[in-house]
Amino acid sequence: MKEFIMNVISKYSAFRDFYSGCATILMLHRVAPIEPNQIWPIEHLKVSPGFLESYINALIDQDYSFISLDQLHSLLASNKDFGKKIVFTLDDGYKDNYEVAYPIFKKYQIPFTVYITSALPDYSARIWWYALGDLLANHSDLYLGGINYACQTTELKVASYFAISEKIRSLNNSHQSEIIEDFFKTYDIDWPSYCKSLSLSWEQIEALAADPLVTIGSHTASHPVLSKLSPLDFVSEVQACNSRIEEKIHQKPQHFAYPFGTRFEVLSREFELIKQFSFRTSTTTRVGNIFKGHRSNLHALPRIMLTENSKISDLYRPRLPRFRAK
Repeated sequence: MKEFIMNVISKYSAFRDFYSGCATILMLHRVAPIEPNQIWPIEHLKVSPGFLESYINALIDQDYSFISLDQLHSLLASNKDFGKKIVFTLDDGYKDNYEVAYPIFKKYQIPFTVYITSALPDYSARIWWYALGDLLANHSDLYLGGINYACQTTELKVASYFAISEKIRSLNNSHQSEIIEDFFKTYDIDWPSYCKSLSLSWEQIEALAADPLVTIGSHTASHPVLSKLSPLDFVSEVQACNSRIEEKIHQKPQHFAYPFGTRFEVLSREFELIKQFSFRTSTTTRVGNIFKGHRSNLHALPRIMLTENSKISDLYRPRLPRFRAK
């Protein structure tokens, strides 16, 4: 029996080590208290402060160490063996990244990256996914884009969220702001005020950038679906974000995250186009860990999304994403 148990443990350890790879890049968006009345696709983009701190402590207890994207890049370039490394990343640029997440990471001296969509701190972004979540949470039916969506139950609200989200992402991205405003025109949303209520300010971004623990990355100017842009518009989106970040923090962003970032929005063309900007790394929302082989594929790095339901075992077992982020 003892031999059988040891054999099982050995096989389990080998399985775990194989899927753990060299490191894991964790993806977050917001760190804020959970809202019980909000639909789960929106809450899925958030972890509570208490959960984040408990998860960090669980990682420490299991001998994980924390590194920055620059350190990950250097380790991959060295082609040396390494493991049990965690990289924290947060997408878009929400104010709770500074007000809530930053003090937690600072307490434990954990490096992290915030990928900035420059329209957020400019308060010109149309953060339609959160606006949609709020509308669904507070209405029993919605009229958007010429279609009426039933939202009388939680199940209907969630189904409507995915249906509307898919519709918005299929729209032409050339005039994104105008198209989104027209789509939501029934509800007369004050987009600048709505954006300001959620977004980091440039002053907060400057304060983050001044801390060696923090890396400020690029996440495009307006958070479009990149696969729907022409090459010229793709370049314009990335360059505009890079320029705005450099203007504000006097540092050129060295790391990039694709908006949405699944295999539906980011294809081989996008992986090639991003190379002209000389970013050290580019991250997707494709699910997976980092392996030594990624040293030759630095512009298609996978991540694992951290949610309120995440477990440490998620870091070493293969799994599929439950839905497309945002």
